[in-house]
Amino acid sequence: MTTTTAVTASGTSYIDSLLHGQKWDGTTLTYAFPDAAANVGYSIDGAYFTALSGAEQTAFEAVLQAWARVSGLTFTEVAAADAATADISVYWYRSPDNLTARVVTFPDGTVEGGDIQLGSGINGGDLSSPGSYSHFIAMHELGHALGLKHPHEVEGSFPADTGMSVELSVMSYVSFTGGSVSSYSIADGSYPTAPMLNDIAAIQYLYGVNTNALTANLGDTTYTYDPGAAIIFQARWDGGGYDTFNFASYGTDLSVDLRPGQWIDLGGQYAVLDTGDINVTPLGNIAIPYLHEGNTAYLIEAAYGGSGNDLIVGNEANNLLRGNGGNDTLRGGAGTDTLVGSAGQDTFDFTDGAASSNTVSDFTADDTIVLRDAVVGGIVRGNDGATLAQGEVSFAWNGVYNVLYVGLDATAGSDLQIVLANSTVFDNLSLSGNTISFIADTVAPEFLSGTGPADNAVGVARDATPTLIFNEEVSAGTGEFIIYNVTNPSVVKTIAANSAAVTGWGTYRLTIDIDPDGLTPLPYGAEIAIMWDESAVRDLAGNPLAENTSETLYSFIANVGPTATASAANVAHTAAGQTSYSFTVTYSDADGTIDDTSIDTNDVTVTAPDTSTLTVTGAVWNGDTNTATYTVEVPGGNGWEAALEGTYTIGLVEGEVTDNHGDGVAGNANADSFTVDLTVPPTPDPGPGPSLPPPTDTSVGGVDIATRYSTDASDRQIETVTITPNGTQQTTQGVPLAGPASNPVLSGTLPSTVSVTVTRPSAPISSTALVNSLLAEVPFGIVLPDDPSLPVLAALRPNVPITARTITMTPYGTDDLLEAMIIEGSPDSGQASGIVLDARNLPSGAPIQLNNVDVAIISGDVVVSGGAGPSIVLGDAGSQNIVLGEGTDYLHGGAGNDTIGSATGSDTLLGGEGDDSVFGGMNGDSIEGGEGNDILRGGKGHDSLDGGAGDDILYSGFGDDTLTGGEGADLFVLRGFDANFAGAVLKATVTDFAQGTDRFAVENVSVAALEAALALQSVTEAGVVIEVAGATLTFIGISQLTAADIDQSFYA
Repeated sequence: MTTTTAVTASGTSYIDSLLHGQKWDGTTLTYAFPDAAANVGYSIDGAYFTALSGAEQTAFEAVLQAWARVSGLTFTEVAAADAATADISVYWYRSPDNLTARVVTFPDGTVEGGDIQLGSGINGGDLSSPGSYSHFIAMHELGHALGLKHPHEVEGSFPADTGMSVELSVMSYVSFTGGSVSSYSIADGSYPTAPMLNDIAAIQYLYGVNTNALTANLGDTTYTYDPGAAIIFQARWDGGGYDTFNFASYGTDLSVDLRPGQWIDLGGQYAVLDTGDINVTPLGNIAIPYLHEGNTAYLIEAAYGGSGNDLIVGNEANNLLRGNGGNDTLRGGAGTDTLVGSAGQDTFDFTDGAASSNTVSDFTADDTIVLRDAVVGGIVRGNDGATLAQGEVSFAWNGVYNVLYVGLDATAGSDLQIVLANSTVFDNLSLSGNTISFIADTVAPEFLSGTGPADNAVGVARDATPTLIFNEEVSAGTGEFIIYNVTNPSVVKTIAANSAAVTGWGTYRLTIDIDPDGLTPLPYGAEIAIMWDESAVRDLAGNPLAENTSETLYSFIANVGPTATASAANVAHTAAGQTSYSFTVTYSDADGTIDDTSIDTNDVTVTAPDTSTLTVTGAVWNGDTNTATYTVEVPGGNGWEAALEGTYTIGLVEGEVTDNHGDGVAGNANADSFTVDLTVPPTPDPGPGPSLPPPTDTSVGGVDIATRYSTDASDRQIETVTITPNGTQQTTQGVPLAGPASNPVLSGTLPSTVSVTVTRPSAPISSTALVNSLLAEVPFGIVLPDDPSLPVLAALRPNVPITARTITMTPYGTDDLLEAMIIEGSPDSGQASGIVLDARNLPSGAPIQLNNVDVAIISGDVVVSGGAGPSIVLGDAGSQNIVLGEGTDYLHGGAGNDTIGSATGSDTLLGGEGDDSVFGGMNGDSIEGGEGNDILRGGKGHDSLDGGAGDDILYSGFGDDTLTGGEGADLFVLRGFDANFAGAVLKATVTDFAQGTDRFAVENVSVAALEAALALQSVTEAGVVIEVAGATLTFIGISQLTAADIDQSFYA
């Protein structure tokens, strides 16, 4: 058995006055027809008990379904023997105190709650007759069993409504509106056949709506009724879909109101609610239920009238209201409605003032449209309603139909739109106050304007399709349109109005295709007038448009058309090997622009002397100069040497290149030409070359120095100095390498085991030319670093001339190279020095020393040291060891596995590609590892270390160092207290410690001491700070260091 639950008030009086206060706590209920008094589950007098017959049970089940159809309830029968478990049991109980029928109790959780006893006043045979008293009482008592009370009674907090009649609720004891609470006066057969308006609202409040597709009419449903039926008295609830009331078979004057809570009056077939006065009838025949929870899916969307004079009123849905025969009044609602009057003198009523968009499908003779407000200022023609105020009405074409736009309030704009979806035109409208009537059209149409092109337009395409705009829809007559040349007075052509070249009939706009076959365009630059005769155009009523012979009513000037000029150069012997050839065509347009999308390889032709055609392979447009450059393939594809010599002709193809109006360039088979002549002219006498200094041979300390001069392809003077040792195993100092011997820019100390060649243009260059000059002279095979800092070379010692030399070192003799080759620049020479040092022929590890050399590019696996002066030294792909001394140096190891270091000075040290070792010196250095697995060490200054890509090891030094590991798994080794340097600053900042990937260690500190320091770490805005062994270590961007971050292998 289903439990029960208390009900709260809805706040709606017509619902609350029917609520008893308890309901079933569920929507799936059971029922039974007990066959013995003992089966009901409670004590009754068996003498009065009788079970319902099979026919009576079937009739009562139909009553159950009447309630189920309009609610969320479902009923399931249980066996008669199990009646005590059923929610509702129904049986005869003809006791003296049960004259009609009753519920034992309302739903209250007891066994007898909801059970129905039928008394002696009920005719079992009438239970199956809707409209009979017995059927009505069964429905009434079942309402009690579901939790509904009499509306005239107060039950707890639920109020009474003594005026609610049977027309509104089957639970009422008031037979008709205005009647009193008493026994029923309703004629048999006139009782409601199903729950009424308020019953439906109340039962849906308790149990929801029916969602059963088989019983709720969820789809599109059409309801029809039999005009021959004696009585129709019901409420019609629908569960969804697009639904229709179709009364086409009725001849009475109907009143159909689709709004919730309203009635449909069929003009007869009324129930008699007072047998003492047969004129006392209901409010109508069919009641429209209220919307449960405001859900508009339960609305009826369409209604069709009959042949009488009907009133049909819509609701808030998008209604279709069809009057059919008779003089009907159709009134839409708030939705987007379609009103169809059909035959008769129909009225389309918009007096409710609802803002909406409606369609009147058949506004015809003797029909009227009635508005809420009297029309102010008449109906304005050709206005789309955007500026309308209250009471103003306009009429305009929306592209498909004519529309009446109506202003309903002070805000500018149309609030109500009435689409006249037939051939109604402005001249069919007759206005009187707030009423618009349909009258015959006897007014001729008017031409308003032309467009596409506009009147007096220039540069119009020669295949233009002008559009004529009228004040109403027009139809084709039997006459013609005349296309007239005003410039050269003549008829260009005539076009029959009813031909396929004229489109748009039945609308306000006609479009004329002047050149439908593409063969007869308008004359270039001519003024064209559009004319027509008096039988060409009519309105829909047949009224003809006045003839137009004016040259100025609508005219325009045709496009002048684009022109083109080709320009080509002759082909000489110097182009003999070229496999393609290009030329230009310049385009112009006096009244427009060239359509650049029309530029392609089909625009031109090129014809060879043997009349063969060259293939055009490219077309490039330059909008700034209005030129196109065309490229052709030289015949044979092997250069002009394999092609014919002679004259080649360029042609322009008709219509290929067009302007913005679509007009094309005229064809020209001989727009230009070029000749191919591969004859080689005689070579002129070059004359005497530049004079060169004479060769010299000198000796310094027994070292032979041979100087020779030559010129390069640019006639630059090239100086080559060859230095040969004396073979005495003595080192020779002061050997001049570049510049005058008395004050050389470069000099050297030469071991006896090395010979040297020095070469380059002898003239000094500027510092801004140094980079390109050095790189141009690098010997083949030297690979320089791809270094973004290379431009610093160009800024070295600005405005100072630079002597640049390539120095090639070669072993001499058979002795090992033990002493360093020293190369020195001269600060007193007034020039800077830049060298390319090619030591690839020397053994690996050969020593070289650079003093006061400004720029050096090193090739070979050598050891480079340095003395005074700032220097920039770049290594190649070899493995160099480069450590310079005094001065601010820039050192880059290049691509090999290099060792790069600093002694003094604030240096920039870069390892480059490869696995490098880079270390700082006494001052603050910038130390970068680059690609590869590098080892970086800080010195005694405040250094910046950046490992770059690879798995690097970074050692902080003395001072305040900054360490960045870069990509890869890096190890940061931070310096702790060192007794030999007790006063040194020990600070290090790690900028990118990646926990889980990177590790750290501290020199001179045990793991235990380091872990103890971790326990005392502090967190700042910058990151984590630890203090250990006199050192302050900061790790940026992390929140906590743990023992897992320590590199245990460092301490192994």
